[in-house]
Order: sequence, then structure tokens, then C-alpha cells
Amino acid sequence: MLRYKIIKKMLSELLSTYPEGAQVPSRTVLCNRLDTSRMTLDKAMKELEQEGYICSIKGSGTYIGKEARKHSSSDGGTWCVIVPDVQDRSFARLIRGVENIAQREKIKMVLCNGDEDVEKQSMYISRMIDSGVSGFIIVPVITRDIARNQNLYRYVIDSGIPMVFCHREVDGIAVPTIKTSDFYGGYMATKHLIEKGYRNIAYIATTRFRISFERCQGYLCALMENGIPVNRKLICVPEKNEEKINVSEATEMLLDSAHELDSIFCFNDNVAREVCETLK
Repeated sequence: MLRYKIIKKMLSELLSTYPEGAQVPSRTVLCNRLDTSRMTLDKAMKELEQEGYICSIKGSGTYIGKEARKHSSSDGGTWCVIVPDVQDRSFARLIRGVENIAQREKIKMVLCNGDEDVEKQSMYISRMIDSGVSGFIIVPVITRDIARNQNLYRYVIDSGIPMVFCHREVDGIAVPTIKTSDFYGGYMATKHLIEKGYRNIAYIATTRFRISFERCQGYLCALMENGIPVNRKLICVPEKNEEKINVSEATEMLLDSAHELDSIFCFNDNVAREVCETLK
């Protein structure tokens, strides 16, 4: 069999795992995955386009056609769900929700535990792309190496496989994201304390992530909306050169330096537990 015929067969099998209308991975990605030259790949793709497997749109890209779906070997494809910790209660609820929809739509689901490890998440993503997964649902890794994080998720985008982020965003990566409004959450939490009669409200966050600053912005907005002066001594967040702060030490500092302190808004439940222990 001619080489391009072999590549054509391999390519048609790969494309059958994608939903109709999905964008075909770039030529570079396909050449690497199929271990072939650009000339051979182009010849195979030209025939597949003539047969209706794919269609090219000038200035946009190449997309899966109807014929490819007729040769699909799976019912509804396979979703890969990657979360930092499958035992975390919030991620467990996310997984259950995805599983319910996947079961209803007859879609297989693969669950991966990322452990906030870029290398581990990269390994899972690479393996799932090679296995022909039809979609990714990912809680992105938290890392200070922005370029490394961007390259990891651009690899998925270049593959043409749909991807959705949950809980967190990644700067420079424009994909659909499902998350709560951290600004509004911070605003509502602080507003609740104000409505209870508190006026000297502190804010404690352990890390310098976007969500901690967005919640702080909501906190500040609620104070200003109610005519309460912002007291910088009541805001405990890591400085630029700090990785994170010690919650117990921050709480003790607030108690020592802010005698008017009457309440504390904590960034999350873990911070709240440490604050409560220190206060006791």
C-alpha cells in the first residue's frame, strides 16, 4: 500500500473520534502524531476532503465533515476530566455533574488527578490526545510560570480538541470557562458582615492569585459602598516577594495592631479554620 494511503487510513480513523464540525488539528500536530511528512499528509487530506470527511474554510481552518462521523467507532466520544484532587469536596461535585451529563449523552469519561503538578497534567493531556479523546474539562494547574502554563494549554488548542476550564482561568488562553464570580462573592460576604453591624472588617488571603485579589476587590467595594473607610492594616495578603503568608501569624498581627477589629472575612474555608484556631 502506498504511504499516503496508510496515512489517509490512520487520519480517517483519528478524525472519526471528533464531533462533526470540530476543527481539525494543525498540519504540524498531525505530522508529528502520524509520523509523516507534510507532503504526504497534504495528499491524504486532499482525498479526505474530496470524500467529504473534512472541509476547508479559507482563512479559518479545516473542519470535520459528516462522512467522518459515520465511521465513528464510539457512541458519543470520550471526555477527559482533570482536577487537582478528586477527594476535594468542590471538585467531587464537579465530577458528579459531568458524569451525569456524560451518562445521559452516552459519552465515556476518563478522570485524572492532576495534583497541581504541571508535569503530571501535561502527561495526562498528551496521552489523552494520542488516544483520540473528544474533549477536555480541566481545572488548570496553579503555577507562577505563566509561559509554561500557556504552552501546556496551547498544545490542546493546536490539537483541535474542544476544551473547557472550570474554577480557574489561564491568562492568554481564550477558552470557555465555568467559574463563580469571586468579586461578587467577596462583595456579598463583606456586605453580610456589614448588615450584621460590623464595621472594622479584616480580610485574610494566603496567596497572590487572581481569585484572592478579586475577592479582595469585592470586599473593598462593599466597604466603600457603605461609607466605611478602608483600613490597610486590616488587609492581609502576601507581598510581591512572598509565596504565601502564615495565617496564624497574620491573625495574631491583626489582634495586636488593630484594636478596633470586630470581624474577619477569610479567603476560603482552610484560612477560616486556621483563623478560628488562632482566635481560640
